[in-house]
Amino acid sequence: MFNKNDKFLMIAKIVFFVILIAIAVIVLLEAIMYFVANQILAGFIVLITGLVILAVYAFVIPLVLSVLVDIKHIRNKLYNVEQKELDNYWEGYTGILPFVFAGSSQPQQAEKPAADEKPAEAAEEKDSENEQEPADETPSDEEEE
Repeated sequence: MFNKNDKFLMIAKIVFFVILIAIAVIVLLEAIMYFVANQILAGFIVLITGLVILAVYAFVIPLVLSVLVDIKHIRNKLYNVEQKELDNYWEGYTGILPFVFAGSSQPQQAEKPAADEKPAEAAEEKDSENEQEPADETPSDEEEE
């Protein structure tokens, strides 16, 4: 149903990874050119700023793609559509450096109560912890005098 709309998202992670490699190669070649020309300080500046740019790029791009995937998940839930490609969007990319931040390809599960504890008892314990003694707001006779 939405395959045409999601085509960019499926290609984007590959394109952004190729761009990351291209930026790394360009930075490395430029630094080598400066080193060969005996401009050591300029070479180190290019190398350090290039590494910072690559680190920011490697952190921001997966976050942006994750937001887009989340939006697609919300859309699919609204229309009651299931898309297998989005369920494991990051599968295969969790071991590559820029996409390590994306998390696990395993679906997250809700936290389950302990085997010896019933869910109702756990809820009652949480409610009893959150209750507080009501404050006595009536002034005493000693304070009025």
